Order: sequence, then structure tokens, then C-alpha cells
Amino acid sequence: NITSDSYVPYIKNIKNEYRASDIARFRIGVRPEFPSKAYTTSSFYQTNERLPASSSYSIYDSVTDDVIIQDEITYGASKTKISSDASGNYFDLRMDSFMPERYYKIQLKCVRTKDTQTFDDFYFKVVR
Repeated sequence: NITSDSYVPYIKNIKNEYRASDIARFRIGVRPEFPSKAYTTSSFYQTNERLPASSSYSIYDSVTDDVIIQDEITYGASKTKISSDASGNYFDLRMDSFMPERYYKIQLKCVRTKDTQTFDDFYFKVVR
């Protein structure tokens, strides 16, 4: 998990547009907001930090700001929990559940023992 108090998640493979028939896997990377200086021969951005295990996502219509998929916790389990594997964090979306020719916003919610942070600068469009 990310150890820094101030961090920035980003979506590694987000596209501007997805077809309505696609099933997209969004890979999430995370890095410290203010990394400490280090003189190394490899890139700092190749580190594989992870979001906290209790992180989840929501999807909003970017024009009306209506909630399309809400991060919902039911009986201690989240339906929109961000998964993790050997390559890092990810979540999958079926694009046929969205209206085509609209823009959508992804909001990540990261819950740690000290605080809860939300990040929502990720946009995509569904096309026919």
C-alpha cells in the first residue's frame, strides 16, 4: 500500500472513448504527491504502489452530475470495491450499461484509518 500521507492516483490505460460493446479494465496507479529526491538509474514512476484495500469507485454523468454507479457498502462488502492483482489495482466496467454519446466521470474513494480522500479527474465517453 501507499505509505505517503499525500498521494495521487491515476488511471494508466484510460481511453477517451469506449464502444458500447466493450468491457474495459481500468488499471490504477498511485504515487506520492511530493516524492522525495533520490538519485537512481530507474524511473520513479515504475514503482508499483497500491491504493488502500478499502478503496472503491463511483461513476457520474459528467454533464448532469447524476450518480450512475454509486460506491455502496452493503453488509461490510462493497459492490464497487477496487480489486488488486500482481500488476496493481483495477476495476472492470461493462460499457453497455451506459448511454452512448455521453461523457462520464470516475470518482475514486480511498479510505484509510486517518482519513478519506476522493479523486475525480478521470473522464471517458461511450460511443456506439
